[in-house]
Amino acid sequence: KFEDAMRIYYEILPFYEAPKLAYNKGIVLSSIAGILKTQNDLTGAKQYALESFRTMQKAASLRGEAITANNLGMIYYALNQKDSTYYYLNYALEIKRKQNDKKSIAASLSNLSSVYDKYQEFEKAIAALSECMTLQEEISDKRGLALSAITAGDLLSKSDKPEKAIDYYLRAYKTAA
Repeated sequence: KFEDAMRIYYEILPFYEAPKLAYNKGIVLSSIAGILKTQNDLTGAKQYALESFRTMQKAASLRGEAITANNLGMIYYALNQKDSTYYYLNYALEIKRKQNDKKSIAASLSNLSSVYDKYQEFEKAIAALSECMTLQEEISDKRGLALSAITAGDLLSKSDKPEKAIDYYLRAYKTAA
């Protein structure tokens, strides 16, 4: 139950006030933000995610910063706040690029493609998905590659190049087969 999880998180939060436990505190704050987002309390989710982000910065955890920046980006996406969405998703992507974490980079690019699609920036969405699929091929993520190819096909079917959609649908089929 969400209520039980929230109660436990609130109870353990005071135990992580010491500076050396900042990363753990950031994880708890991020978990609270995730539950609030699931319950569609986007204002509360944003508040806890921002606190988690600042806490991860204090903890000097690039991985934690990237995770919470991505979470913030998706919360701002749900709030339809375009500039903040782009800021945090790109912030997370840059950290992942510095760490050369191809799986995480691909996930960030996939998120960005969804955002670009929402704001009808189809060329950017396709470019993000194209880079995402290249990385998915490199790491042999067949499931992710098939899903990305379907998404690219869907995007192209809405763009000024609908005839190219079939190439991506076929790619998804061949990958999944």
